[in-house]
Amino acid sequence: PVDRIVYTAMLTDRGTFVSDLTVVRTGDESFSVITAAAQTAHDLDWLERQAHVRGSRVAIDDVSTASGVLGLMGPRSRDLLQTLTETDLSNDAFSFGTARRIDVAGHTVLAARITYVGELGWELHIPGDRTTAIFDALAVAGAPHGLSLAGTTAQNSLRMEKGYVSWGHDVSFDDTPLE
Repeated sequence: PVDRIVYTAMLTDRGTFVSDLTVVRTGDESFSVITAAAQTAHDLDWLERQAHVRGSRVAIDDVSTASGVLGLMGPRSRDLLQTLTETDLSNDAFSFGTARRIDVAGHTVLAARITYVGELGWELHIPGDRTTAIFDALAVAGAPHGLSLAGTTAQNSLRMEKGYVSWGHDVSFDDTPLE
C-alpha cells in the first residue's frame, strides 16, 4: 500500500543477490528505492538495465545528491522526535514499516519508521539544503534525552547483532535468500 516500506532484496534471474535495499511506495505509481551510499551507481545501473531488457516504461531518477538522510534510533527516539513535530508518532498512528511526509522543526521530510539496527526509530529523508538545520534541531532537542552520535561502524555492529544482512559483506552474487 501507499506509504508502506519493504526491506527486500534485488535478485538475479538465478535467484542470487544483486543488492539489498528499502522500497517505499510513495504514490499509486511511484516508489522510492533506498540503498547504501556505496551501492548507488551499482543499483541504479542494474535497475535501468532491467527496465530496458523488460521493455518497461518507467522513469528512474537518482536523487541521491539532492537529499540527506539522518537516522534517529533508540528507545527515546520517539520522545525526541515528538518534540520537533506535531505529527502523532504513537505506535497506532505511525506504525513500523510506514513512511509519510511530516514537518520536523519547520521543514518537510519523508519520515520512514524503519531502522537498520532493529531498534525503534526513523530514517529522516531530507532535502539537501535543509539537512543541517534539522541536524541542529535534533542535536538541541536531543540533549535532554541523552542523544549521542553514532557512526556507520556502530550501525554495522548493531545490524549484525539483529541479523540484518548487508550486500557485499554478508551476501553476494553467489548467495540466495535461503542461504
